[in-house]
Amino acid sequence: MDIDAGQENGRNKNLMYILGGLGGLLVFCCCLIILGAGIWFGVTQINQFDPIEPHVFEGHMNYVLSVSWSPDGNQFVSGGADDVVIIWDAVEGEEVDVLRGHDDWVNTVEWSPNGKWIASGSDDGTIIIWDAETGKKEMELDDHDGWITSVAWSPNSK
Repeated sequence: MDIDAGQENGRNKNLMYILGGLGGLLVFCCCLIILGAGIWFGVTQINQFDPIEPHVFEGHMNYVLSVSWSPDGNQFVSGGADDVVIIWDAVEGEEVDVLRGHDDWVNTVEWSPNGKWIASGSDDGTIIIWDAETGKKEMELDDHDGWITSVAWSPNSK
């Protein structure tokens, strides 16, 4: 399970951590101070000081396998064992779009640094590049013979 935190001058400016991704639920918690974290059986347990109420995002029909934040922090994308990619509005707590194109589990998702694209990789051996604004499939790479377990963008989003 991916955990991202925004950075500003070496300090965390907005911490949002995934508390769990089991059963298609995403649970986030904003925390002022993180004292420690550990993962047990796919659920991240966070010891926290002064927590803010957790947020639950329901939409996946199976396990959530990967999450990535948009560069502006207003949206995030998730991929799961239900073969779909979901774009979420982190502010309103709602689904923005459900992206369909993979034929097996979506193991990895990554928002590009320029915010224009989302890459997803699947057990079906494909990597799909999506337009982050429209949800349209822009490119499909299918040269792999096995599972795609990780995708990453270069700093210039190319």
